Amino acid sequence: MATLAPTSKAAFIGLGNIGKVLAARVANAPELTALSVFDLSPAPGQELEGSYAGKVTSAADVAAAAAGAEVILTCLPRSSNVKSVADELISKKALAPGSVWIDCTSGDPTFASTIAAMLDEAGCTY
Repeated sequence: MATLAPTSKAAFIGLGNIGKVLAARVANAPELTALSVFDLSPAPGQELEGSYAGKVTSAADVAAAAAGAEVILTCLPRSSNVKSVADELISKKALAPGSVWIDCTSGDPTFASTIAAMLDEAGCTY
């Protein structure tokens, strides 16, 4: 089982009903020094930033959230949303080399295989 180094930075994208709760649990991880969050609605990210001052930052967009993150977590409505985020991060070269992507979306396994192949080519493990 992999563990995070004490200096790890993570990103959490998708702060809906489930994502917001999961992001809060991630923010509580003692190994994590920084968590950048993003959602299309800024309110949940701002709330998490207020609750975890100094540890959580609400990012302006997905690329800003992912910048420098060793671990990226997504919790989005559909696999197509995850692919859109992956496309954007790949096109903006916003993925840190050797990063790991954990997807909590209840999506399509076939689509997930496509996303995994895209991310692998970009140097990110899905």
